[in-house]
Amino acid sequence: LSKYPSITAILGLSDLLAIGALFEAQDQGRSVPSALSIMGFDNLALGVATSPPLTTVRLGVSEMATRTADALCAHLANGTGLFAYEVNSQVIERASVQRR
Repeated sequence: LSKYPSITAILGLSDLLAIGALFEAQDQGRSVPSALSIMGFDNLALGVATSPPLTTVRLGVSEMATRTADALCAHLANGTGLFAYEVNSQVIERASVQRR
């Protein structure tokens, strides 16, 4: 954060990384979310316990796991080609993001 003082938002690749950024921002005196918005991925229960509570993206992990396992089994069994598909997701808005 000290290397890029003008940034206004961080999107962590996981809630744990975003929570680490939140703690670092607070240690540096940056106000979240008024000076810096922070968002993560995973929707971990820990995210509601931070101050401010962490905005996050909830992915359909069980759906993703089921589809991946089905596709892999079909591929191994009969050579079915692998493919891409959309996974349901939802932004869980909490207090760590401010619209600008």
